[in-house]
Amino acid sequence: MRRMMALLLVAVAVAAIATAFPASPVDAKPRGDPTLTVTASPPATQISSFSWVDIAGCGFQAGSVTLVMNSPTAMSFTAVAVDGGCISLHWTVNSAGSYKLDALQNVNGNKSSVVATTAFSVQ
Repeated sequence: MRRMMALLLVAVAVAAIATAFPASPVDAKPRGDPTLTVTASPPATQISSFSWVDIAGCGFQAGSVTLVMNSPTAMSFTAVAVDGGCISLHWTVNSAGSYKLDALQNVNGNKSSVVATTAFSVQ
């Protein structure tokens, strides 16, 4: 019984240590040079104010990506899961003007960094 308890304690300790420390920097690199694209949804020649856009990108490491949208009137953010190195989602834009979209990921084990960025205009 004591031996079984000792093995259980060792297993719990190993699990606790494994989750307490982040992945090594070697394991935490992006899969490539991540990219981002923003297109009108439904497809159009320009992005209209107060409409939907499709956001897509590839080259991300497994896990999630935090997207930060800077618009003329606000900053908003969301997180999206990475599927096979890629992301895809729909997002709304508001007023006309210049927009900037940043994708952030934890690439060094403990700090989020901008790994991709793009800019676009809304009419």
